[in-house]
Amino acid sequence: MGERSNFIKKKFEEDQAPSICELHWAPCFNRVLDKKFLESTWKESSMSAFEDIPLQRMPKENELLFLLTHGSKHRWEKMSYLLDLHQFILWANFSQQDWERMIEKAFCFGWNRFCLLGLALSKNYYKSPIPEPVFDILEKSWITREEIFSVSKRSSSFPLPRHFTLLELFDSKKHKFFFILKSLRFPSSEIVKTYRLPFFLSFLYIPLSAFVAIRGWIQKNCSSLREFIRRIQ
Repeated sequence: MGERSNFIKKKFEEDQAPSICELHWAPCFNRVLDKKFLESTWKESSMSAFEDIPLQRMPKENELLFLLTHGSKHRWEKMSYLLDLHQFILWANFSQQDWERMIEKAFCFGWNRFCLLGLALSKNYYKSPIPEPVFDILEKSWITREEIFSVSKRSSSFPLPRHFTLLELFDSKKHKFFFILKSLRFPSSEIVKTYRLPFFLSFLYIPLSAFVAIRGWIQKNCSSLREFIRRIQ
């Protein structure tokens, strides 16, 4: 089940343009992990209503998990993702049992790193009411909350998240491998913007994505090609 988007357009009288609702079916690029989440969501969903329209609603800890994974998937490039997360945490008013359930599901779905990143950002920027034990448990599977942030050159009092890759958010080698394969098939927006190829040459994005990924790894881990050859030997 790859990522798809369904667009529902509805024209309101007060709107100047149609409203667009985008539905994401693959929160984490990985259909194995997404399957667990979707099974849990439908199994535990309950009837609710939105604008007097009856609908199925997922448990609130699943809603939080979805916001966390969606924001991390986009590397929190929009502050609106983070603000939505903070406001949802305030609205949900999680109990200790709710947080424990959320953590249990985060590890079950393989989303623990996605969750740590989003929660750390929300805690640092909006002082969201997230219990410290939540970070203690999540940090054991990745890095400490402090290591996620680096000091800004402009202001020593304003923390900035360090650069991270989406590959880091998967803790399983198998999931990392499948993510790499899918990344080769569907090039990132950065690659498409940098290397604009005509449609009939779009197949070249596959080797191009591989080249960019390998080059980035070498630049991050090795100071020279000679050192890279020494490492693989």
